[in-house]
Amino acid sequence: MKGRGALLARLGRDMKPARLAHTLRVETEARALAVRWGADEELAARAALLHDCARGFKLAQLRRLAGEGGLRLDRVMMNSRALLHAPVGAYLAGREHGERNPSVLAAIRWHTTGRPGMGDLEKIIYLADMIELGRPMFDALPMIRAAAHADLDEAMRLALHSAISYVDGDKNPLHGDTVDALRWFERKAKQRS
Repeated sequence: MKGRGALLARLGRDMKPARLAHTLRVETEARALAVRWGADEELAARAALLHDCARGFKLAQLRRLAGEGGLRLDRVMMNSRALLHAPVGAYLAGREHGERNPSVLAAIRWHTTGRPGMGDLEKIIYLADMIELGRPMFDALPMIRAAAHADLDEAMRLALHSAISYVDGDKNPLHGDTVDALRWFERKAKQRS
């Protein structure tokens, strides 16, 4: 991956200012969570900076890039710009930005849906994206923010539950990976109690 300055310059050309500001807030939050949970701060920063590198693309362009990258994705994913930018972003992080670390690429890939068995870096990026300080307030946000610094798995359980409630209420298609992830974190919580 290119140095931070070069990466920011490139992202600044490709992203609208509001998206770049969000990306920088996600980086700040990801670094803080990485320090809190003993994860690699630099990997968290790289994943955060790249997590939305495909967010500004139109659906047709995302579909084309998914095909070009040989990404095998389901119909729900292929018909949602909000979901599709994550796997395409992971592809572009490697192709355009030279990212090779599998943990960073996985964190980018799963930052919209989550998945069962997420690693700590994946959880950190998912949560940092949801709780960054510029995120518009929603009912569960203060609870998720507090949990993110107290219990990473509980924060994920709360975040996924909130995401599912939002998608259901917004009448958007719900991706099965998110439901599977929530079930996985709920089972894990029951095993711990």
